[in-house]
Amino acid sequence: MDIGRLIETVIGQNQPPAGRPHDKPQESGEDIGALIPGGTLGKLGLLAVLLGTATGRRSPLLRAGGLAVLGTVAYKAYQNWQASQRGEKDTAAPPATAAPEPSGAAKLNLVKAMIAAAKADGHLDGEEMRRIREAIATHELDNEAKTFLLEALSAPTDAASIARLAQNQQQACEIYVASRLVIGDDTPEERRYMEELAAALKLPGTLTGQLDSEARSARA
Repeated sequence: MDIGRLIETVIGQNQPPAGRPHDKPQESGEDIGALIPGGTLGKLGLLAVLLGTATGRRSPLLRAGGLAVLGTVAYKAYQNWQASQRGEKDTAAPPATAAPEPSGAAKLNLVKAMIAAAKADGHLDGEEMRRIREAIATHELDNEAKTFLLEALSAPTDAASIARLAQNQQQACEIYVASRLVIGDDTPEERRYMEELAAALKLPGTLTGQLDSEARSARA
């Protein structure tokens, strides 16, 4: 599986497509199907299509930095939290640039987490999902990557299942941040999903607070 191409399809290319500057939100009520023809899915990113009107709020950060940005955010927050638990100042934490590179399997888990979060508010109907699946089927991905995305799209949005992907607390932080960078707490469904995810990941409240703070700073 070409994980790099898969991630590019999910997050979008580094540069926003012509006519859609990354700092301009998508017009409310735009037909999601209009985003798909002509290879737009690869330029804008599957997450942007899934998020609909939230496109302009959060996807540009991920497009600009890829998975590295959430790894850095999660690492910095985790290290600062550990330092606070030892009674040290935040400045005692290692620099965020020391964030370890996630393995291939961990990257795929982050993609699953982001897709689940993007679907958390339940705003996509069956017809919209059908169009997205059809677009993926015709996209320039190998069969294994297409199957992976289609299964992730079809999977129920279950915070507990996503939490089980984490093998340790660092990965739990990365999954939480990946989800937080995709959605916020603008709707009751989003708030409930993030609360359920934090609980299932067994993240202390002080740690989730640190993760939320770093994610907000990264989006600013």
